Amino acid sequence: MYPVFGILVGMSLLIAAPLWAEPSASVKYLMQEHVSMLDWGLEKIEENLYRNREVLTQNEGNLFEPEPVIRVAYTWEENRIQIFVALNMGENVKKTPQRMAATRSHVVFVVAYLRGRLTMMPYDAFFRHKGFRSKESPENLNSELVKITDIHITVRDHQGNILSRCKALLSGNEIVWSNIGGS
Repeated sequence: MYPVFGILVGMSLLIAAPLWAEPSASVKYLMQEHVSMLDWGLEKIEENLYRNREVLTQNEGNLFEPEPVIRVAYTWEENRIQIFVALNMGENVKKTPQRMAATRSHVVFVVAYLRGRLTMMPYDAFFRHKGFRSKESPENLNSELVKITDIHITVRDHQGNILSRCKALLSGNEIVWSNIGGS
């Protein structure tokens, strides 16, 4: 009976040993870093767009792979919120003038969709606590954030070559195109 008890005690010590480990220096650092409402908001925008990603890729011509690449970041030097969406054309999509025109039309649709989707509710709602608005929050927070947000759409062929790229402000109607190719 005592040998069995000894084995059970030994096994319990082996199982419990990892429970006494402390966080590594890297984990301790991350635990002490604060998440700002800016970090929180950027993540919420990215999550929102990812949840609705099928709208970004679906069209009549089945031009794109179903998984776009979505990234939202803040650039300190420019004081800009950057929303990046990369659409990858399907492997069997030929780069004909008609397909490229359809691609461009779809990108225009995606920009319009993003403008509407993100500003359907107050845009600053992504950057605040749910159901709570601090009295210290600037009165013009929403309009200020909208003014500093850019949308970037990149279209690549199935080999990763850039076919087109555009940039647009979250507010407004203009779209600036560059690197148009692949006719």
